Amino acid sequence: MDFILIFGPPASGKKTIGAELQALTSYSFFHNHLVVDTVLSLFPFGTPSFIKMREQLWRDLISEAVQVKLKGLIFTFNPEQTVSKNYIKNLITDLGNRGCRIFIVRLICPEAIIESRINLPSRHEFNKLTSLELYRELKMKDFFSEEYMPPADLNLDTSIYEPRHSAQIIQKLLITSS
Repeated sequence: MDFILIFGPPASGKKTIGAELQALTSYSFFHNHLVVDTVLSLFPFGTPSFIKMREQLWRDLISEAVQVKLKGLIFTFNPEQTVSKNYIKNLITDLGNRGCRIFIVRLICPEAIIESRINLPSRHEFNKLTSLELYRELKMKDFFSEEYMPPADLNLDTSIYEPRHSAQIIQKLLITSS
């Protein structure tokens, strides 16, 4: 199975590009907020129960996708301080040990663009961060840290490429790595 991890800051285009990549590849698309929002219905963000259940559900769902031998899985992720520091490293190691091809795509975007996107109507579909004030406060506290992320196979600046083009670039990476 191919496992594509698309990560980046809030409002960098992870969900939009993931959906475009799904349309191009027919891979399953697992937007992380599906689990985040489910867990938020029971536990406040950042509490020990929230962190435990969010990570357990992510792990269990991804593991089952490998077990049933999906062709590919696209997973979006926002590195931030409430995620256990070894979570991604352990996930990638486990998937590699299970024979998955792993592709890590890092989305980058200038702050001005992120700030212009943070409150877009599309971000209100899920319990995403939509407050510019809160985003700036969290950013000042270094809440969105990529320090524990593995090196990316591909860095994409989402202020340069439209989502469809970004997905095509990722698809090309998958094809050339075959």
